[in-house]
Amino acid sequence: MNKIKILIRSTIVIVLLLGLAMVTYGAEPTFIIRFQHMGPAADTPIHHIPWVKYLEKATGGRVKIMLHSSCELVPDENLLPALKAGTIDACIYASIMNPSLTDLALIETSLVCGLANQQEQETFYKQRGYEDLVREDYEEYGVHYVGPIFYDPSIMLITRKPVKSLSDLKGLKISSYKSMIKPLIDYGAVQDNISTDELYFAGKTGVIDGLVWGGVPCYSYNSWNEVFPYLLDESLGNWTCNFLFNEDTWNSLPEDIQAIFELTVNWMTTHSNLLYYSDESRLRSNFISSKLSIEEHQKIVQSAEKYWDELATKNERMAKAIQMYKDYNKELNETGWNR
Repeated sequence: MNKIKILIRSTIVIVLLLGLAMVTYGAEPTFIIRFQHMGPAADTPIHHIPWVKYLEKATGGRVKIMLHSSCELVPDENLLPALKAGTIDACIYASIMNPSLTDLALIETSLVCGLANQQEQETFYKQRGYEDLVREDYEEYGVHYVGPIFYDPSIMLITRKPVKSLSDLKGLKISSYKSMIKPLIDYGAVQDNISTDELYFAGKTGVIDGLVWGGVPCYSYNSWNEVFPYLLDESLGNWTCNFLFNEDTWNSLPEDIQAIFELTVNWMTTHSNLLYYSDESRLRSNFISSKLSIEEHQKIVQSAEKYWDELATKNERMAKAIQMYKDYNKELNETGWNR
């Protein structure tokens, strides 16, 4: 009889524990986040699905991310207004897509020829005060700034025909943003802006001659190397996006979930950077590479620095940011650290 009682009690305990586990892990999520990133669909399984799985597991199933890639919910250029209005709850945003909305929009994604690599960019954000400036900019607009995500370590030009000197740029139709390729425009390139889902066809049909969007891994993941097989191995910058939340949605989250979002955004940078640095060398064979001469490379840099001075006149926050870039570059160049 005692054995039967013990068995019954043990069974009740096990059932209760299983019920608790189902409540904890099997229940509907408490917070459903409508989320859009600005990258093409090919980026989703590489960068974003691993992050979603990691975050949802870290929250014990309390958060569910409804994941969407470029333009699936709203056009990329409307991401920030849609976020502020609550049409979406969170996004990964590149300010360059709508530069009229925030003070730093033209340089926040990438200052052309600004820093040599992604480690310098991350240090500039995290250790030299630039992140505080960006945070102020977004909070003044009316959205919550979680933090930066550092993507492509190099932004480079790929083309249908080889570019071996500045003279080859004349008349070249390049899909990009003006602020990313201003030095190339100065030497005769023509700026266009084709949506990411149309870039392959635009290259194949000759609507554009090249693009500046990211680096070797990004171009290869999206198969753009098939129609733009020539790589000009000259870094024009490095790609940084920012993770943003609708203010009301963010305030509705418990502090522990807010902390998990902040931590996993940093995890996404590490995850993406390791992929990029691994694939930057592994996938170079997808391209036929060329470089400018030292003299012509210096002309590109000088053109970029002239553009910095032009940008600094746009507003006080931009002027402060440009001076911060100049000071950090001066320090790195004078000490020779990692240059």
